[in-house]
Amino acid sequence: MLVILNSDVLYTSTFVHGRVHRNWRQFAEGCHKVGARLIIPRTTLLEVNLRQKELADDEKLAIRSAMATFTKYKLPFESVDVDQIVIEPDLIGLFRQTGVSIDAEAATLEDFEDAERRACLHLPPGPPRTRSPAGGEDTRSDEMRDLVIWATACRLARTAGGAILVSRDNVHTNKHATSEGETQQLRVAFDLDEALGMLGAETAAGKIAEQFLREAWPTFLRCGVPVSSDYSVKTITDAVFTQGTRGIASARFAFSAANPKGKRFRAKASVSSIDDGAFVVTLADSHIDQSRCDAANIGATVARAGQMPTDDYQDRLSDLRNLLG
Repeated sequence: MLVILNSDVLYTSTFVHGRVHRNWRQFAEGCHKVGARLIIPRTTLLEVNLRQKELADDEKLAIRSAMATFTKYKLPFESVDVDQIVIEPDLIGLFRQTGVSIDAEAATLEDFEDAERRACLHLPPGPPRTRSPAGGEDTRSDEMRDLVIWATACRLARTAGGAILVSRDNVHTNKHATSEGETQQLRVAFDLDEALGMLGAETAAGKIAEQFLREAWPTFLRCGVPVSSDYSVKTITDAVFTQGTRGIASARFAFSAANPKGKRFRAKASVSSIDDGAFVVTLADSHIDQSRCDAANIGATVARAGQMPTDDYQDRLSDLRNLLG
């Protein structure tokens, strides 16, 4: 699976010196664990490098100011060459130190032409054209850089058979982008944690957890759980299974899903009393965005229509057994 990074998720208020920041490192290690490959579009890399140059200049100015103050008060200190101390980071190289596979991706001529066409004609997912009250041209940005990244991400997703774009930008997260992304096999994660959750749903454990959720979905709706009527799970994390004599005896995992009002529903799920005819599912610690939703904390029995699909389920179960030892 490819994970493509927009510049806003790599924005930082502190200079990157010697190693990537902790949240970046944890994300990279999580991607490495599940075999995902990171892609930083060159457009993203240029924006991030500009930000790091600005921060590097601030660091150099602070050191020079400190040395000037010591000189003013005739205090002893060792003079240093700030250009040798403060070095702008090689972001790709620092990420590779975590073990993750990562590459920069230059936009193709076709990517630029696609972005140019959308920007000039005000086509989705870019902002629609508006006119000023006086009838003149709208002077707002056409978000050309975001459209170049979008075109690059769509191309990579088509080529790889699926990808995740991590971005909070409205050009990438609006309803038009969501609709087009579905046709291109491109999903958009709001932040690094959500991207890891999406990757978790692709693992052997995640796919088994997803099967339980799919079977439980009609029960969630009958019990008033505030999720979309269509199955809409986005992330699965922290999956833990207990092995029984005939298969999985119990399961625990966290998940998030779309809410009918466009928000995100999150909960911790427990599955128990599993047999061919039914299982018990419990939801706890439920939230809508950041607000608690205690009404969605439920316990219910899910009647199974039949045996779980056998196409690759047994293979996934075997993989999971190997993980459990």
